[in-house]
Amino acid sequence: MTKLTLSVPDKDIVLARKRAKTRGTSISAMFSEWLHAETPENAKHNKIGPLTRSISGIISLPDDFDEKEAMSEILSEKYGLK
Repeated sequence: MTKLTLSVPDKDIVLARKRAKTRGTSISAMFSEWLHAETPENAKHNKIGPLTRSISGIISLPDDFDEKEAMSEILSEKYGLK
C-alpha cells in the first residue's frame, strides 16, 4: 500500500476524523470508498453501506424463501394480529 498526503483545511481534518469515528472506519478507508463510489461500474455495489456489506453472506436462506411472507408473519405477530 502506498501512502498519500493531502493538504486540506484544519476544519476538514476535524470533520473527517469525526465522520470516520462515527462510521467506525479510518479516513483512508472513507477516501478509498469515495473513490470507488464515483465509478459507474461500482454504482450498484456502493448503494449498500459498509456495515451491511461487511455482514452480507453470513446466513443462507432456502431458494424458496418468501421475504414478503416472512415479514407479514413477523409484523402480524408483533402487532398481535395472529
